[in-house]
Parts: sequence; structure tokens; C-alpha cells
Amino acid sequence: MGGWDAGFSIRNPQSEIRNQEVLVDKRRQIQILLGISISIVMILLSWTDFYEMAELRMLDARFTFRGPIFLSPRVATVDIDTRTLGVEGRWQDWTRDRHARMIETLGALGAKMVCMDMYFPEPSSSLLPRERVERAEVSSREDVLGLFRDYDEELEAAMLSAGNVHVGQTFKVSPDQDPEYVRHHTRRRPEREERAWKLLEPFLIKDQEVGEIEKYIEIEPPLERFIQAAKGVGFAQTVSDIDGVVRRYPLILYYDGKLIPSLGLIAACDYAGVSLEEVEVASGKYVRLPNARLPGEVVRDLTIPIDDKGRMMVNWAGDWWDEHFFHVPAHLLMEPTESSLMLEASVLKDVKRMMHEDPSLVRSPALLVQNARERGMDEGLSEKAYFLVSYASGFERALRADRALSLKAFFKAQGVPMDRIPPEQRDFFLKIFEQVKRNLTIAELLGAQPELTAEEVGNTLALKRWEDIRGDVATIRNLLARGGIGPEDHPLYFLSVVLEDRVMLPSDFKGKVFFYGLTATGTHDLNPMPYNSRYPMLGLHANALNTILTGQFLIRCPGWLHVLIMLGLGVFVGIFVPRFRAVTGALVMFGASIFYVGLVFFLFSKQGIWVDVVGPMGTVVIGYLAVTVYNYVAEEKEKGFIRGAFGHFMAPAVVDHLLEHPEALTQLGGETKVMTAFFSDVQGFTSISEALGPQRLVLLLNDYLDKMTNIIAGYEGTVDKFEGDAVIAFYGAPIDLEDHAQRACLASLDMQSELVRLRKKWREEGFPELFVRIGVNSGQMMVGNMGSYTRMDYTMLGDAVNVAARLEPLNKLYDTYTMIGQGTYEAAKSVIEAREVDTVRVVGKADPIVVYELLSRKGELGEKRTEMVRRYDEALALYKERRWDEAMAAFNEVLSLAPEDGPSRTYIQRCEGFKVDPPAEDWDGVYKVETKG
Repeated sequence: MGGWDAGFSIRNPQSEIRNQEVLVDKRRQIQILLGISISIVMILLSWTDFYEMAELRMLDARFTFRGPIFLSPRVATVDIDTRTLGVEGRWQDWTRDRHARMIETLGALGAKMVCMDMYFPEPSSSLLPRERVERAEVSSREDVLGLFRDYDEELEAAMLSAGNVHVGQTFKVSPDQDPEYVRHHTRRRPEREERAWKLLEPFLIKDQEVGEIEKYIEIEPPLERFIQAAKGVGFAQTVSDIDGVVRRYPLILYYDGKLIPSLGLIAACDYAGVSLEEVEVASGKYVRLPNARLPGEVVRDLTIPIDDKGRMMVNWAGDWWDEHFFHVPAHLLMEPTESSLMLEASVLKDVKRMMHEDPSLVRSPALLVQNARERGMDEGLSEKAYFLVSYASGFERALRADRALSLKAFFKAQGVPMDRIPPEQRDFFLKIFEQVKRNLTIAELLGAQPELTAEEVGNTLALKRWEDIRGDVATIRNLLARGGIGPEDHPLYFLSVVLEDRVMLPSDFKGKVFFYGLTATGTHDLNPMPYNSRYPMLGLHANALNTILTGQFLIRCPGWLHVLIMLGLGVFVGIFVPRFRAVTGALVMFGASIFYVGLVFFLFSKQGIWVDVVGPMGTVVIGYLAVTVYNYVAEEKEKGFIRGAFGHFMAPAVVDHLLEHPEALTQLGGETKVMTAFFSDVQGFTSISEALGPQRLVLLLNDYLDKMTNIIAGYEGTVDKFEGDAVIAFYGAPIDLEDHAQRACLASLDMQSELVRLRKKWREEGFPELFVRIGVNSGQMMVGNMGSYTRMDYTMLGDAVNVAARLEPLNKLYDTYTMIGQGTYEAAKSVIEAREVDTVRVVGKADPIVVYELLSRKGELGEKRTEMVRRYDEALALYKERRWDEAMAAFNEVLSLAPEDGPSRTYIQRCEGFKVDPPAEDWDGVYKVETKG
């Protein structure tokens, strides 16, 4: 074979790759396009009802799994619950005097506002209860008429007296939101509705932007008397999302050219001291309450985000039965006994404070009652409270001096024998005395250990019924938590209402906004919400107001941002999924999904930002599946191609490496690394090919190349190319091999051994014998895809490659068959036997190189050949010392042991020549090779 120069193009399996030259780039483009395509599909789906319903479910999950939010202490409810209906009777049988009693009681307890989530569009029926008739004594028509009560008048009076009641009204949404349709279909009821509409003028938001705010066509206002008596009138309707769940609260609606506020917005304006005339509305953006004056805050604008239809996202606090605002069963405010006790508790507290602030009232009940009357307090209850405070104060002073004091001893000290006190009064005094005595101890216990429960306090006091002190423990704990028991809280005698596991204190009602309505199971005002499928809608108003007052607004990210998120995730999937195996990619995508969901959950729970989950997660999951399936199909096709193209030319391990890293086949360019190059050529192949016909030549050549290729592959070498009979290969790429030089040498020895067997076989088959010259050299070289982007070969180049290409034909000069370079010898000498052949300067290389003949594996040379090599080394040393005659004699001794030894015959010829024509004085022993091969 002729000389070999890096960069030439000859046939090897890489030629089959040229039809796949842009495979990797194309796959990457398809992968990214797949990711983007999936994101586009999800973007299109995001406009469908199915997507919206799924996203709403994901929103509900965020409500469910987040922690509690802040509940305003000013928001409360009065519940017409199951207990109330059990006490007061069926809701359908209620008369409006019950509502009046509730309003009066709340007013007396200091409630700031009462918002009635109920409608009064029709006058009450004039019903006369049977029991009232049975008790009545009538003798005339006037007496009979006198038995009838005007319940509407009682409710009106209560509303006027309280001055803080807001009532509800209802509308009907227009099936067609077109303004012209709305204008023509707004239904008017003659006279009454016209008058009511005029009365509602103060409760409208005027001259504001309408936009897409939802339009209504029917109104059902309260009775005129209630409109005039109320502080405000707002609509109390609910709206559901597409899945029927209530998540939004309509703040405003459009009717007959005006914007109508909701009951919650009316309450917020009243609480913040903002008139409806000042309210600003920007459709799809906000409802703003300018210069809002909320307790404990600086005056500021209160901006409530709304959607195009005027609805606010409700930041639900929790389930009605779990996270509930302060609530009181309505019957406690209606039943004389319970409501009276609550009023007495409130008056008792106020009387204590009055007597503390003005000591002159201590000895003058008449003066105290007069002051109470001026403050709007009930005179009878104030007088009763005066005497309770006076008795309890006396008992407390005495007990502070002597905690072991008994009631009998107390009266004895006052000069009043116990037997002179009537039994009923004695029991009255004893009850107050014992309560004050217990409460002094309870205050000490809770002051030292605030975490004690009422039961633990009762056990400490050795009480038979710890439930009897539950109210006192709650009251004292409440005082301690609010800064301690002050002088105005003495004496430690309290009245409280205990309801199941709750204690209601007068302070619980002060300054609160109460929403009043139905909550009983089985009533009509229950709807689905994120926490419950049957939630009392009374809680909707409370949650809406809590959202406004606490500023815990929820905002959904705009659609364009979700589009960007899905597109970004699609690109992310298309770029990163292909970088990993299926399982690793799944873990990466799972991790990315967890991170995204965690971020979404954080933004919702901490920042009140609603970011979509369904679309982005659908992009990630479906995109991952699509890219993974595509990769699987493409990789299987690619693996089949690689196996077919390289399976016969490379070791299985090398082929497996290419299967794992197919990009190595299509990336133009290479890497510099230390490897071993292998070149082989059949001696006299030209004459052999001329002697054989084409068919027999192909059979012989295929048999030879098949066996040689298998040996190369067995040592994990890579066949670079075939050039007719020549084989070019390398060891150390594409997979790194630390022992590449050793593998190349051992493979070369096995090839020469296999040729011995093959020559015997070929002789028997009538084929000529093939002798092969091999050149092997190790060193730094470049390996990789060389060529252009349209035509490339996975090959090697470099100076060390050129040397290997020169060593193969150099065998002819010395009549050897396997020659290795010095780098190969140094790296492989621990496993091979070799002898130095010469120091030569080959064509194209200025520096001389030492070349060796590869003889056998380590320890397999045999005694005779070992002796031959020893004598050869001695002869070569004489040659280098210019001792020509001695050198020739020594080389002849080698020939006596190995008559066919080519290097010895070559050196005998050189010695004869140098005797006739000696080399120059500066001769360095280097032989210059004049030809490439």
C-alpha cells in the first residue's frame, strides 16, 4: 500500500451516515417544536370550559391545603341556624318582630352594623296566633283589631332606632347582556317600584364606567318603609362559576343606567366612612374607596380588584364549621332570657367603668341611672347592675383582706345576723359572694398559668361542676390577654352566656359588623364553595367583607402571562427532556413540576396571586410524554441504523457507546487525545488480484477482512476505513481506553496468528496465501468527524497517524511483518516481546524515530528466539559503534539461529556498504528512508 496522509476520503461505514448528516440538529428542532406544539394546544384548550373547570378545581385545592388566613375581629354573623329554628319554630312561620328583637339586642350590645341577608319585598301577613286569641278578653271589634300586631312597624322602628341596619334586595340577570336588550327589557312595576326606585337613589353609584359589568333587568326592592328606615340597601345575590361553585362576589351590577352596590360593598363603605358618591369604579380593574378610614390604620385609598363583570375574588377563610368568624345563634338575641342576660352583662360592664371613672356615683344610684339614661342605656338594667356591683365590691374588699372569710362572718362583721336575711336574698348574696371568692383565685391561677383550661382550674378548686366557672374563666382570660385586669374591671363578678363550648362576652359584640341570615341545614341559602358543597351563603358576605377590610385580595394572572408561561415550559421541555434518559428525564420533569406547583402555591397563599396550574402542568406532562415517545421511536431507528452500519466494524462495547452517544457521529470537529493508530496492508496484493478473477478475489478478501475486523473489534478497536486490502483502525476512541497501545499490539499478534491458520485453509481451498504487513504507532492525534456538514468521516489525523502509516511499508525494508513505534513500545512493553529494529527518519518527519518489531506476547517468545534476540541486540550495538566486521559476524550468528531474519540480512548489507563507503564522522546511526512505501 502507498503512503497514508490525514484528510483523504476513502470508504468506511461512515459513508452510510452521510444520509443522516443533520440528524441530531433535526431531532433537536423536532423536540423543541413538539414542546412548543403541546404548549400551543394547551393555550387553545385554556379557552374551553373544560380547562376552566379543571383549573377551578386546582384553585379549590389551593384553598384546601393552605394555612389559615387572618380573620378581621370586626366581622361576625348572626346565624338562623338549626338550634334557632328549634327554639323559634319553622322559618316559614317567623314574624318580623323576631328580627326587630335581634336588631335591638345587637344595638344595645354595641354592634357597629347589621347587614340583613334577606329580602322584605312584601308586607307581612296579618296573622293572629291562636294562643294569643285564647288569652285575650275581647268585647268589641276594636278589641279584636287590637290583638293584631304590625310586625313591619316593629321592624321599621327597630331599624330606625338602631340607625345602622343595611337590608338586601334582589335582581334578575339579563339573558342578553347587550345594552339595547337590557334597556328594552327592564321590567317596571307601576307605582310601588317607581317610588322605591326614587327612594333607592342615595344607595346608587352614579356616573361611572359600565364596561362589561353584568347587567340585570328585574328588581325586587324592599318595602318603602324599610328603604327609608335602613342606613343602606344593597343587593345580596350570589353568582357561581362555570362549575356551579361560588368563588366570586359581585360588588356591583348594572340596572337601568345605574350601578348598584352589593350588601358587602355597602358595609365596607359604611365601615370605612366612604359615601357611595365617592366610590370610583373602573370596569375590569377596581372599585376604589378613596380616603378610607379603617380603625387602627392611616387614611388611605382602599382599592378592590374586580373582573370585567364587577366581581371580586373571595379569599375564603375556610369551611363554615372550621374557620368561622365570631357567630351567635339568632335565638340568643331574640329569646328574652338569653338576650336579657347578654344585655345585663353588657350593662354590668359599663356600670363598673362608670363607677370607676366617677366615684361620686358609688353612693348615688339615682345619679348613676341618670348618667346611664344620658348614655342611652336601659334604666332598669343600669339600676340592677348598680346594686350587683355594690354588693360584689363589698364582698371583694372583705375577701382581699381575708380569703377564708365566709358570708356569715361577713354579715356578722356588718352587724347583720344571717337569720335576719330572707332565704331568697341569702341565696342571692351567697351566689355573688362565692363567685367573687372563686374569681379572685381564678385570676391568680390564670395570671401564673394562662394556658390552664376551665376544667383544670375547676379541678384545682376542687369543684364538682367545673362547667359552672367556664364563663368566668373565659372572661378573666380575655381580660388578661388584653393587657391585664384593670381597676375598672373590679369587682370580679361577671355575667356571661355559655353556648356549648363557647362563652359569649359583651366585648365580643362591640364595634362588629354582623351579617344576619339563614345558615340552618336544609334551608335554601346553601351553595357550593371551595371548602364545602353546602355552604351557608351568609358566610359569603362575611368572607367578602373580611377580604376587603384585611386587604387579602386574590388576583388572577392575566391570560397573556399564562400564554408566555406555557410557551416557556414547552421550550423547556423540548430542550431539557432530550438531555436525559427516560427515567432521569421523568425525575427532572417531576422536580420541575414540584417546583412550579410549589411556587404557584406560595404565590397564592402568601401573595394572593392565582397562577394557572392545569395548562402549564399539562404542557410539562404531555410535552414530556410526547418528546419521550418521539425520542424512543427516533432512537430505536437510530440504534438500528448504527448497529447495521457499525456492528461489523466495531466491538459491541464501542457500538453500545455510539448508541448512548449518537451525537458523536454527526458533530463536525474532533478532540485531541493520545491514541494508537493501526495500518495493515497485504503483501503483493496487486499481483494476487491480477491472478484471481473478480469473484474469487472478493471471496478471499471478504474472508480476510472479516477475520481481521473481528479481531480488531475484539480488542474494542474502531475500524476507520478499508482501502481495498488495507485496513486502517484506531484504539482509544470513541470510548477512552487507557491500555490502547497494549490492545493494538495484542490484536496485531492475534491477526498474524490467525493468518497462519488462514493460509493453511486457503492453500487447501486453492487460494493464494496472504502475508500482511502491520504498522502501529501511539501518540497525540485528532479524532472526530472530519469534512463538511454534508460530507464527513469519523476519522483520525495527526503526526502520530502519519508515522503509523509509514511504519507499515517500512516492514518491506527489513523483511518484517509487524512494526511498532517507540511510543507504542514504551506503553505496551509490559505485555509484549519486541526488538529494536532501527532508528529511522521517515519522509515528512525531521526527527528520527526508533522502531521495533513486535514478536510475541510477554513470556511466549521461546528459548531459541529469546537467544536470537539477545544476539541480535549485541550485533546492533556493534553496528552503532561502527565495528562493521564484528557486527557482520554477530549478525551472521543470528542468521545461524534464524536463517530468515530480515533485519540481520539488512544490517549485513549495510555493514558491507559502510566498509567501502564509511558514513561521515558525525553519523548518528539514523537511517533515512527515501520513499513513503
